[in-house]
Amino acid sequence: MVLPAIDPRRANYNRFSDTYRFMKLVVVLSLVALHWMTLACALGWPVSMEQVIITVVSALFLVLGNVMGRIKQTWFFGIGNAWTLSDEGVWTRTQRLGGRVWVVAGLVGIVSGIIGGTTGWVLFVTAVVAAVVIPHVYSYFDYRKTHR
Repeated sequence: MVLPAIDPRRANYNRFSDTYRFMKLVVVLSLVALHWMTLACALGWPVSMEQVIITVVSALFLVLGNVMGRIKQTWFFGIGNAWTLSDEGVWTRTQRLGGRVWVVAGLVGIVSGIIGGTTGWVLFVTAVVAAVVIPHVYSYFDYRKTHR
């Protein structure tokens, strides 16, 4: 509720208000799921928190990746860097690519959560790093191509 009020691009929130509400709901539901699993673990139930955390965070990546292409330019949501915030076209293309990368990272992460152990963590961290790095690198080259 506070972020749109302090965002310099606050007018854009009206342009994706349904997506914004959906994103808030998904984040809250993810935190509730983590909370319930933490309580279950604290109560002595046989819950592997390592696998739960990887799976829930990966599911969050998967779901948010599916709506990332609808996010309009803001300072607090989406892949925001100097290049995407300077050019709306670069922003849109980067969010669309980022969404696809996040979906793949989410799928890989869910599989890694099921696998567990060191292999699962390596797969998960690799997927998260790729989900962060690939869209940022793409936005830089897209901006350079657009603004020669």
